[in-house]
Amino acid sequence: MRTLNDEQMKELYLEAVSKNIDSDFIQLIVLELQRRGLVSHLPKSELTERQYTA
Repeated sequence: MRTLNDEQMKELYLEAVSKNIDSDFIQLIVLELQRRGLVSHLPKSELTERQYTA
């Protein structure tokens, strides 16, 4: 299995949000980005806004 680099993960997140992909899938992306310490570099969406305040 291939691992996405940080930039690819950010692109995947932006594409998923722009296309209103299933929120569970976006949640998995956000969790991985949080693990990598990259969430603060993303534009806030409604979903990540909840993550920031949780």
